Amino acid sequence: MDRKLINQGIIALTIIFITHGQAISQTHDTGEFDYEKRSGWLDQTKKSLKGFKPEMAEKKQSFKFREKDGMILQSCRIVGKGLIEFESGDWVYIVLHSSHEKDSIGDVAIAVDQKGRFFKHEGHVCGGICHYEALTSKKYETSKDFFKHFKDDTEGKSWEKLKK
Repeated sequence: MDRKLINQGIIALTIIFITHGQAISQTHDTGEFDYEKRSGWLDQTKKSLKGFKPEMAEKKQSFKFREKDGMILQSCRIVGKGLIEFESGDWVYIVLHSSHEKDSIGDVAIAVDQKGRFFKHEGHVCGGICHYEALTSKKYETSKDFFKHFKDDTEGKSWEKLKK
């Protein structure tokens, strides 16, 4: 095969990959959201979750466990919204918002636990899906553990407690 033709093919493929990569990265939340719109979404969603009870949840999520580097990787996948129940009786209900839905709000999640405490998470939500994980030596079994240790698997961002 002609060396010049191969080089042209490599250049063309490189341009395609770079262009495609830029298009993909543009769909990710860049942090350029409208603070007022995000706050409005958080406030509205928080209001709708006041008095939430686990039996109201449409979807229940369970943890997956696997060994990683001699530790336990505990993870769960939320699609849109979902309830996580712990063996201790604690629970966490999460509602996601993706920048794909409305980029002015961006990627954000809000969660409520069994005590009515609210938390937000500003990590990447990919098309309404977010994976949360924690690497541990023992299973985490409380909502407090969840908010303290679980981060999204894309950016590794933590949860923040919201004011009442």
